[in-house]
Amino acid sequence: MRLLFVALAVLLAANNIAADGTECTIVNDYGCFVDTLKPRTLPQKADNAYSYKECAANCYGLGFTGTAGAENGEECWCSNESGPVGASAPQSECDKTCRDDSTQECGGLSRLSQFSFQCTSGQKFYSCSGGLCVEDPQGPWSDPNCNGACKAPPSPPSPPGPSPPAPPGPSPPSPPPPGPPGPTPPPSPPSPPSPPSPPSPPSGHSKKKLGAGDVIVIIFFVGIIFPYFVLGAVYMKYVRNASGVEVVPNYEFWASLPGLISDGFRFVIGKVTGRPQSYQAL
Repeated sequence: MRLLFVALAVLLAANNIAADGTECTIVNDYGCFVDTLKPRTLPQKADNAYSYKECAANCYGLGFTGTAGAENGEECWCSNESGPVGASAPQSECDKTCRDDSTQECGGLSRLSQFSFQCTSGQKFYSCSGGLCVEDPQGPWSDPNCNGACKAPPSPPSPPGPSPPAPPGPSPPSPPPPGPPGPTPPPSPPSPPSPPSPPSPPSGHSKKKLGAGDVIVIIFFVGIIFPYFVLGAVYMKYVRNASGVEVVPNYEFWASLPGLISDGFRFVIGKVTGRPQSYQAL
């Protein structure tokens, strides 16, 4: 029995030494967030903790330095994120009071009380510089490999080398020496003046203006003859109920007009030739 008490005392002392060696400070209290199951909002689960600082120390011991979260009063979840993760939830849903700190709420059912932290334990800290993980007292990682976050920047392309000079080519042949000057040709006679070009004939497509006779003929046919026949035919058909050739106004006159013209020509010719005929005889 005494040996059991001694073992418990040694275990508690070891825990106190670890706790005293690591001091954590809560930097930001982000509030209440939803914890999804696939995948989990914060990816790594640490040992159970009953206060924010205890959860921060547990995450720090696993190499995490980002956002942590307490869930359901005792669960502790860790990440390397630099801010809150996931969807926020009403603060009333984080209703589990932390057992070791009654001023804090350690999440709820599927709800995370998220916070950021800083811890010191006398260890070395590291940060990325030029793609390498280097020692940095203000660095966010305690892992000498910076948790694999450092990536070397791509090397710039090498400048092109100078082009080799072109080999010398064969020299061009020298031009032949100029020959003796030849006799100067006589000046050419002046060219005769060109004859003037004949005037161009008037274009056959020029428009001809209407004369007074043209206007009288147009007025005669359009203003007298055309209305006479058209209106007369309408009158004869619809007023006099004529049909066939009788719709032509004054049909008897127009039918006898060729004979009258012929008689007139014969009468005039008889007068000219000396063999006059009476109009009655015609």
